[in-house]
Amino acid sequence: MSSGWSVGLDIGGTKVDGVLLDAASAVRGTLRAATVRGTDGVVTCASRVVRELCAAGGIDTADVVGVGVGVPGLVDPRTGSVSHAVNLGMDLSDVPLGALLTSALDGVPVRVENDVNAAALGAAHLLGLGADLAYLALGTGVAAGVVLDGRLRRGFRGGAGEIGHVTYEPS
Repeated sequence: MSSGWSVGLDIGGTKVDGVLLDAASAVRGTLRAATVRGTDGVVTCASRVVRELCAAGGIDTADVVGVGVGVPGLVDPRTGSVSHAVNLGMDLSDVPLGALLTSALDGVPVRVENDVNAAALGAAHLLGLGADLAYLALGTGVAAGVVLDGRLRRGFRGGAGEIGHVTYEPS
């Protein structure tokens, strides 16, 4: 088989969507599974989706050069750590999700990004919408991704666009 396989995961509050891509970025398989809540549940579920995609595609997990993961919550993309992922039942701060998934996948590199930030970048690129874009997502939670001058704006501690975490006091 050719090298250069990759997997994309969208881990949400109710489902995990996975896609297997070949070296030319052609979709070779998709899979949806119910999200299992909690840190251990998320890691187990996500790694199972990757392994099942690979098996269905006739490749070994070791042939995957990288996994990109989008998750709700605050993400440090440099470390792959996630905090405030309440929709996933991950109550701890700074869960090292990238490292946990890399370990569960026997060393396959994993990059983690906020799910809506990833969607905003994807929309700006794939739809050719130019350098500025605001992307609003309504699902289990509510959040936005902001691209200005072609660059993702993360804000303080990755909180830009995380409007679902804003407290409103009507008094």
